[in-house]
Amino acid sequence: MTNIFKLAVSTFIFEDKPLSLKELKQIKEAGFSLIEVWGRKPHFDFTNPKAVKKIKSSINSLGIKVASFHAPFGEAYDLSSCDKDIRRGAVKEIIHSAEVLEELGGARLIIHGGIRVNEGENRQPLISNLKTSLEEILKICEGKKKVLVLENMLPGRVGDTAEEVWEIANSFKSIYIGICLDTGHANIGGDLIETIKKFQSRLVTLHVSDNSGERDDHHLPGEGSINWPEFLAALAQGSYDGPFMYELVKREDNLAILRKAKSIYGKFKAIFKENLVW
Repeated sequence: MTNIFKLAVSTFIFEDKPLSLKELKQIKEAGFSLIEVWGRKPHFDFTNPKAVKKIKSSINSLGIKVASFHAPFGEAYDLSSCDKDIRRGAVKEIIHSAEVLEELGGARLIIHGGIRVNEGENRQPLISNLKTSLEEILKICEGKKKVLVLENMLPGRVGDTAEEVWEIANSFKSIYIGICLDTGHANIGGDLIETIKKFQSRLVTLHVSDNSGERDDHHLPGEGSINWPEFLAALAQGSYDGPFMYELVKREDNLAILRKAKSIYGKFKAIFKENLVW
């Protein structure tokens, strides 16, 4: 419970370059000490043991803690694929991601349920395939005492509605499966406040960003159309006890953006505490 609404940020903000001590120093300098590691190449080659050890050493040297690891996604990592070879390969890579999470000392493994669903395509086989994949991965996570976390997706993908994400996650009774609420995705694909209410008992982490409801811009709160006081009140009333994890797009001056994000967080934390149900 020590990470209740604790300030955190995804290294996604540096996705265009390999993660190194330099980027981690900027995160620390901006006032962040809790991160989610973005697991996509070339940002982070999680398949390279030397690269993993180097990042672990850098993180530890700065006193930064890893809250979560975002597993790779895309066609080669499609856990819902009807192609058995692709799905098996994806499961193997996500299981390896769980091992990297453990090496980095994190608690949560963030995954995307699947890629695009073709118009008119029957979603049920894809959902069934995803559940089969999750069952395999969950066994590994349970053994490591790590939480497997399903993220709500953009429209046109498996897991693009609150109801679908909830049904998939809740089909498993394990305490080691949870949900990540991506505010940007929910703002485009549905009702953000209703999504919070739906996810409430399974919600373990956030991906915080803003947009106008049309594109997944990953902007700072206040730069889009999300009603943040309403969001924070709903989150607090649902007794959310995870971190406040930013997932922001890269800018010309990332350090300035990170500092601004921390300033916004200070105001948000006060609103959250005012509405918290103890």
